[in-house]
Amino acid sequence: MQLISTINQKNDNNNNNQQLISQNSSSSINSIFDEIKNLNLQTQSNTSTITPIISRNGSIKQNNNFKLTKTKTKDEEFLKILNSKLNNLSNIQTQSEETQINLNSKLVVLLVGLPASGKSTICKQFQSYINLKTNYKSKIYNAGNIRRLSNNFQKINSNFFNPENKENLTKREEYAFICINNLIEDLSNNEINIGFFDATNTTIERRNKLINKIHSTTTNTKIIIFDIKCENQNLLEYNILNGKLNNLDYCFENDKTKALKDFKKRIDYYMKVYQPITTNEIENYNGKINGYVCLINGCEEEENSNSFEITELKDDDKNDNDWYFDLLYEFKESYMKNYGDDYFKNYNEWKQKYNK
Repeated sequence: MQLISTINQKNDNNNNNQQLISQNSSSSINSIFDEIKNLNLQTQSNTSTITPIISRNGSIKQNNNFKLTKTKTKDEEFLKILNSKLNNLSNIQTQSEETQINLNSKLVVLLVGLPASGKSTICKQFQSYINLKTNYKSKIYNAGNIRRLSNNFQKINSNFFNPENKENLTKREEYAFICINNLIEDLSNNEINIGFFDATNTTIERRNKLINKIHSTTTNTKIIIFDIKCENQNLLEYNILNGKLNNLDYCFENDKTKALKDFKKRIDYYMKVYQPITTNEIENYNGKINGYVCLINGCEEEENSNSFEITELKDDDKNDNDWYFDLLYEFKESYMKNYGDDYFKNYNEWKQKYNK
């Protein structure tokens, strides 16, 4: 596998690529001679002239439009600058080619978490960050949307999520695997580099089936579990009232009190079967997953390292073990500034308004 450069380097290189590599050759040449013009080289009548023009392959041709004296010190300074500029162009071209190779890498982010924990929000934030900062192609695959489409957006209540209802349980499993098959198909067809599987995935059995499916039907695909938890009851209520009651399951319900009661009942059903991820579970995947990420309470306690924790798991192919972790670490470092601060500002205003 190709050695993957860090996301930081790639972002800087992308900017340089746009300025130098993707421009027409004439604009690139103009930028090269900016410093040369500042030399104020003086022409003398008893000296010959040199006219350098840089071709696309880096060779130098002659032209009669630019005159340069053969004064020894000035020539040496000119050649030094010229060689430096040519080397920079060559390096940028190489980095650009490496970036294109890196885009063949694949990643599945498997979300885990109870309803209203913040899974879909985190998905959208991470995808937004990827689109803004990288050239990777990403997409969110939401199992709930498959359910709504399959039922022609017919209204359902919490009873659909009762784990004792075997018929509906089977349907939910079918929707989940339609969703993961769509993700795998897009990965295989190079439609995406990063796929987010957005579903509760609250049982070990479900997670194990999904991971085995991804591992057995794709190649060169890394898998990361992103575990989202909301243990603060005020935050959970805020997420429900300002998020879930506005989604397609409840947005047409005029009685919001009734909707709130129904959604809390849905959470109760999920709690009956919820199996938190443990170290033993991760070890039992036998190297099929490459990382585990856990975000608690929207990173409310930023100073607590456990509120947003990234665990790198052993990977025999260390050369291809960097790019997605670099991406995760950068997302983590900028999370509060880019997303968390606004979230908690709105949350605190809500708390004051309702005396929470």
